[in-house]
Amino acid sequence: MLAWITKLFGSFAKIFSNKNVRDSLNFLTPLALDVVKMLATDSSILSSAAKRAKAVDLVAEKVKASNTGLNITSSLINLAIEIAVQEVKHLVK
Repeated sequence: MLAWITKLFGSFAKIFSNKNVRDSLNFLTPLALDVVKMLATDSSILSSAAKRAKAVDLVAEKVKASNTGLNITSSLINLAIEIAVQEVKHLVK
């Protein structure tokens, strides 16, 4: 069991030590936080699934408009949104 946990955390450490991943998340997280905060107060979108889909679309649009040169994947966008959601939830509680 301990070996499995060590391997898992080693994998995470390897991913986050990648410069492209770090740079992408440093760029994406503030964008995602702004979008998530905006959608959190939008009463016209009721379900969390719809809010998440809208957040992905809005962040992706901002990424396309930015021309950063970073290799930003949809999984990094989703991770940045999840980080933002967790931050907003802790700010709200």
